[in-house]
Amino acid sequence: NLPNRRAFIDDAEAALAGPKAFEHKYSLIVFDMDALKSVNERYSHAMGDALLQLFSRILRDNLSGEAICGRIGGEKFAVFLSDCDREFALLTAQRICRRFKVDCREATGGRLAATVSVGMVTANCDTVFARAMEAAVNGLCKAKRQGKAQIVTMDLCSDGLLKRSTAAAFSSLRRKAA
Repeated sequence: NLPNRRAFIDDAEAALAGPKAFEHKYSLIVFDMDALKSVNERYSHAMGDALLQLFSRILRDNLSGEAICGRIGGEKFAVFLSDCDREFALLTAQRICRRFKVDCREATGGRLAATVSVGMVTANCDTVFARAMEAAVNGLCKAKRQGKAQIVTMDLCSDGLLKRSTAAAFSSLRRKAA
């Protein structure tokens, strides 16, 4: 029950161009489930579908009404947060990742603890949305290469160039903070 890729992009671009366009930064978070293919193979496609539905429900239940979220393909989901700085977006991503892992474990009686990898970008409101999406997806790819179950943040300058890139694993301290 989430918008697809095209609807998500249209909604996010409309928020950037709308009459109530904000003056500060926005954040874009891209989530990708780790090892969904192996869940499908080991437990069945029905279990994989249930994980996708669980993640969708967690997004809807844990985001404010102003957040825009959607399923952008396969096991990838995205969240657009208007007027949102890097720290708040990072806490949001950590909270969603933690909630997914806990709910997945509870739903399967402790047999399955699925995780997600995350790419995140914070940009000025005049940064083209397509560039922000590209940076967030690049962060996601970097998180996957570094071992999954990580958040890689990217900050863009107003001209769209990469400002800084950092990786944050889900340490116990970060989980408690989220």
